[in-house]
Amino acid sequence: MGRVLASTPGTSYLGEPDHPRLGAFANRAVQGLGSHPVLGAADPAPADYARLWDVAFGAPVRIVRGQGRLSAALFAGTSDDERFAASHPLHPRVTARLRAAQITAVPRNRAGDFSSRIVKSVRAQLALDWICARWSPTVVVCRRHPLDVVASALAVDIESGLDWLAPAAHARARVF
Repeated sequence: MGRVLASTPGTSYLGEPDHPRLGAFANRAVQGLGSHPVLGAADPAPADYARLWDVAFGAPVRIVRGQGRLSAALFAGTSDDERFAASHPLHPRVTARLRAAQITAVPRNRAGDFSSRIVKSVRAQLALDWICARWSPTVVVCRRHPLDVVASALAVDIESGLDWLAPAAHARARVF
């Protein structure tokens, strides 16, 4: 859906800038926040998490030559288990190699002057009020059949577990 919307001239697409498995900066930004960060409209956010979204919506990024390649090479040498362990809400564990990748990383971005930016995330739904209060984006919600979600999780070998949700997410679920 994001790619279809981004096929419009003058539009950019950035998929999953906040997914800890897909980028070292995202891995650092969500560290300790759980699989789905919970932030209300007026809540303060960790600086790296705010920077991740600032850049996703077009803030400039300064990069030292070779920085991205170094971070990507270090990050490629880590396993999915290491990447997910770093984002555990209560007991984050970060290996030395992953820490080096995180330190040298920059947020994923689409540089350029675009009239519209399409940013797709499947992990930001519990921080959507915070994102909307900060950037006022137009939000498009795509509902999926539950079996599609299960099929996607199986296709990318994701093991779901409630322990990866932050305590704030558990509390919010109890309200509903």
